[in-house]
Amino acid sequence: MPVILQCFSLVIRRDRIAAVFPGGWAQFVAERGLPPEEWWDDDLVRLGAMNNFQFEMLVNDARALGLRLTSKRDEREVFQDMCVLASPENRLSLPCNWIDVRPDGTASFAGSRRKPRRPRIKNQERMEHAERTLDAILGLLALPPAERFFLPLHRRDGATGTLRTEPGTRRSLVVDGEAGHETFRWAEDVVNAGWEVLP
Repeated sequence: MPVILQCFSLVIRRDRIAAVFPGGWAQFVAERGLPPEEWWDDDLVRLGAMNNFQFEMLVNDARALGLRLTSKRDEREVFQDMCVLASPENRLSLPCNWIDVRPDGTASFAGSRRKPRRPRIKNQERMEHAERTLDAILGLLALPPAERFFLPLHRRDGATGTLRTEPGTRRSLVVDGEAGHETFRWAEDVVNAGWEVLP
């Protein structure tokens, strides 16, 4: 299903959202709200603005999360994780090989999905604990930030800590422990550092 465009549209690949949000689409929705139905589909989400100032804020927010607006391909600048379309004709200001802009004011995905690279769990012997911890962290990230709680954790060496989140940062998973705090990008990083949810 194509997404509907407006005055200034920032169209973001959903596979790239999954690559920068540890909790993927569920975390994106929890932190930003579910866009209207015609603004997203399985591959794209469109954020819009009515003026340049609001639009610049959208782009800067997306960049702060780790999304890249442009990259170089064959010495030419092209759109990478997101693209900009402006009315009245919804024209792309740079080439973009993953979007199809239609004359009816909609856009659809024309690329191939990229699976985000995430760390692997190192300690396979404790996979049951790792999976339980991953599920607990992803469940926490699927809650709106105001409803998130501190998740109690422990390590096999007896250390204890609590996991909290700092939305809007790339290393948004923070474990506050007796020796200070550690920051992580992925739930798998928390597990690989030896942290587990309390049974």
